[in-house]
Amino acid sequence: MDLLPRLSCAWCEREHEGSVARCPCGGPLDRVEPLGRVVGSLSGASGAGLSRFSSALGLGEGFVSLGEGGTPLVQEESLGAWLKLEGLNPTGSFKDRGASVVVSYAANWVGASRVVEDSSGNAGAAVAAYAARAGLECVVFSPAHVTDAKRARMEALGADVRVVEGPRSSVTEAAVKEAKREEGTYYASHTYPPFFVEGCSSIAFELVEQVGGVPDAVVTPCAMGSIVLGCFEGFDRLRRGGVIEEVPAIFAVQAAGVDPIAARFGNDVEGENRLADGLLVPEPPRLGQVVDALEASGGCAVSVTEDKTRGAMERLHRRGVLVEASSATALAGGDALRERGLLGRGEEPVLVLTGAWTPG
Repeated sequence: MDLLPRLSCAWCEREHEGSVARCPCGGPLDRVEPLGRVVGSLSGASGAGLSRFSSALGLGEGFVSLGEGGTPLVQEESLGAWLKLEGLNPTGSFKDRGASVVVSYAANWVGASRVVEDSSGNAGAAVAAYAARAGLECVVFSPAHVTDAKRARMEALGADVRVVEGPRSSVTEAAVKEAKREEGTYYASHTYPPFFVEGCSSIAFELVEQVGGVPDAVVTPCAMGSIVLGCFEGFDRLRRGGVIEEVPAIFAVQAAGVDPIAARFGNDVEGENRLADGLLVPEPPRLGQVVDALEASGGCAVSVTEDKTRGAMERLHRRGVLVEASSATALAGGDALRERGLLGRGEEPVLVLTGAWTPG
C-alpha cells in the first residue's frame, strides 16, 4: 500500500496522519489531497460491484469485498420514478459500500487487527460483516433504543455489541474511547474518516452507467449525509472528467422532529417520525458540508411525517419492493418535493432506497 494519506479536520482544519479517525476537537476528517480529482471514463471498468471502480476509489490489493454494489435500478412508472435498490447489498443496505472501503483501509493501510464502530443498526451490521471478512475483531457501540433484531444481526456477524445509555453523543464517545484503549484498533466510523463517503460515491458512478447519462434528480434519505456527499463527489468527479456535463440536483429527506438539514432550507415540518428510526440524528457532524453539497447541486432538503412515511412504505411494498421505513422516506420526500414545486411533474427522479425491511 501507498503511504497513509494526510487528513484535515473539517471543523478546525488541523492536519493529522492517516491513522487518525477523528479530530480531537470532535470534527470529521477529509483528505488533504482529494481522492482522484476527476474520473475521465467508466467504460474501462471491469469486474462487478465496487471492484469495477477500484481505480477511481483508490483501492489496491486486499480490497475487502462481499460483492457489494451493482444494485439494480428499476423504473417504476406508477410512482414516476426510478428505484435504486440498495437493500440488495450483502447485509441489506447501502452501508456495505462505505464499510467495504473503510474496513479495507483499516486492514490494509492502517494494519489494524480490530475495529470499533458506533451504530444502531445497518452501519454496525455492515462493519461487522466486512470485519469478519477481513479477519478483524469488531466492537459495536449501540444506543439503548437499538432493537433486539438489529442487535442480534450484528452479533450473528461476530460483533461484540455494547449498549450505551444516554444521548447519541455518548455512544460515539464510548467508541472513540475504546478505539484508543487497545493498540491495533481503528475507529471504523461511517461518519468521521472520509473513506465511508468515498465508498458511497460509487452510487453516482453506477447511476450514470445505468441511466446512460445524468438522472433527472436524486432523492435520498439523509441522516449523517453519506449518500448526499458521496453522490455529489462522484457526479462532480465525472463532470470534471468530461463524462457528464452537469451534476444532477440532489435532494435529502429527513424525519420530522429530527431534521436539522431540512431546517436549514426552511423545509422542516411539525410532528415526529419515530418510524424512520435510522434517520434520527439531531447533530450530524458534516451538516455544513451536506448543506453545501445540496446547494451546489441545485437541490435542498425536506422532512416528512410518520404518516407519510408509513404510506410510502406500504406503496412500495405493494409494488414488490421490500424496504424499511427509513428507505421509504425517499418516496415520501419525492411526493413532498412535487407538492412544493421543487421537482418537476415530468421529471423521473432516482429514489435511493437505502435498506431492506427485516422483521423486528
